[in-house]
Amino acid sequence: MFPKIDSPCPARVQRLPSDGQNHCTLCDRQVHNLDGMRAEQRAAFLQSCSGKVCVAYSVNRKINQRQFRAGVAIAATLISSQALALPSDTASMDESMEMEIFMGGISHPDKVQFLDQTPSA
Repeated sequence: MFPKIDSPCPARVQRLPSDGQNHCTLCDRQVHNLDGMRAEQRAAFLQSCSGKVCVAYSVNRKINQRQFRAGVAIAATLISSQALALPSDTASMDESMEMEIFMGGISHPDKVQFLDQTPSA
């Protein structure tokens, strides 16, 4: 479960903040990394906050690999005169995982809404 961020951070980050490096110079706030917490701990932490709080967390998303495989198949066909044999179970090869980072503010952490699925920031 993920808390719904109501004011996404305009900064685009490549990694989550870590201890000692969690101060945002853009909004002059401390950013709390929620990845190390279980769902119950996240809820308890947010309930204990008063006022706006900035959070960050990562979500693994499935990405489609069909276009990549099609390009490889074309290249292999051009290099070799033999037909390229693709596995019959291509559904399992269509997706791989990519980590996406969500970061931003929650105005009312005591009334935060939790999402059961991947947020769409």
